[in-house]
Amino acid sequence: RRVLFRSAASTVAVDSSGNGHNGTISGDMTMGVSDGFGGQCALLGTSSRVTVPDPGPASIFPSANSFSVEAWYLETTALGYTPVLVDKGHDLQPGSWALYAGTATIPGSFLNHISGEVTGGTVTAPSAVPTGVWHQIVQTTDVGSGLVKLYLDGSLVASSAYTSRPTSTNTIDFQIGVINGVGWWFTGKMSDVAIYAGVLPPQRVSAHWAVGHH
Repeated sequence: RRVLFRSAASTVAVDSSGNGHNGTISGDMTMGVSDGFGGQCALLGTSSRVTVPDPGPASIFPSANSFSVEAWYLETTALGYTPVLVDKGHDLQPGSWALYAGTATIPGSFLNHISGEVTGGTVTAPSAVPTGVWHQIVQTTDVGSGLVKLYLDGSLVASSAYTSRPTSTNTIDFQIGVINGVGWWFTGKMSDVAIYAGVLPPQRVSAHWAVGHH
C-alpha cells in the first residue's frame, strides 16, 4: 500500500495500491504542496497526522510477518526531538514499531518497542542528515534472518538483530506524522509513504532512490 498526498482539497490520503486502506487527515496538514520538482507532497505542521485504521487479521503490520516501510521527507528546521514519520502503536502493544526522521537527531526505527518487553531491532543511521533537502528512508524487517535493516537515500546504513517477536497481533491504527497521536510531531514536507508485504531487496531500494530523489 502507498499513501499519497496529491489533492489539495481532499481530507483523505489515498491508498494507491487499490486495497482501500485510505487515511484520514487531521490537524494543520496542507495537501497538494509543490515538492519543488514538479510534483506534489504534503506540508505537515505541529498538529498534522494521517490515521489509517488497522486492517485486522489480514494486516501486514504485526511483527510475525516480514514487511518494509518507506517514506520521503524534508525537514525545513532541525527539531529538538525525534520526529516520527510512521508509527504503529509504539510502546502501546506487542509487535509495535515506529520509523522516525532526524536532522538535529539521528534517523532510525524501533521494532517491538513496548514497556516491559525486550526491545529488539532498534536501528539508527550513523549521523543526522541535512535539513532543507529530500531524504528517502526505508526500514525492512526480515523474520527469516531476524534482521532489521535501515536504508537512507538509497544506501544501507545500519542493521540489527532482534531477539523478541511477540505472537499477539498489534491492533493499533497506523499513523503518519505523529507517535500515538500525541507527540513527536513531524513538521516539514512528506511524500509517498509506503508499506510493503515482504522485504524490499537492496536493488529495489536504490532504484527507488535513483528514480525519485529530489
